[in-house]
Amino acid sequence: MGIFGFRFKKEKPLPWPKAAEGGDIVPPALLTTAIYDDMDVEITLNLLRAYGIPTDKRWQRKTHGVDIFVPETMLDEARDLLAAIPEEENV
Repeated sequence: MGIFGFRFKKEKPLPWPKAAEGGDIVPPALLTTAIYDDMDVEITLNLLRAYGIPTDKRWQRKTHGVDIFVPETMLDEARDLLAAIPEEENV
């Protein structure tokens, strides 16, 4: 049991895609660097994962930031998702 009786489910990371020609994994590409804002990093990672884009993060000691990586083949799609402007719903 977790804190106060709650259990926290550990998320399984999405599988990193493999390159077609050699069977090796697609190289990671730097999508963005977030500095000092852990919540921003988690929101970004969850958004990308929700759209099926695998992610990886690496902490940078020098800048105290987090580099977010995605597969090279999905970099443009990930950039488009982060640049999208949410539409307002008319009720």
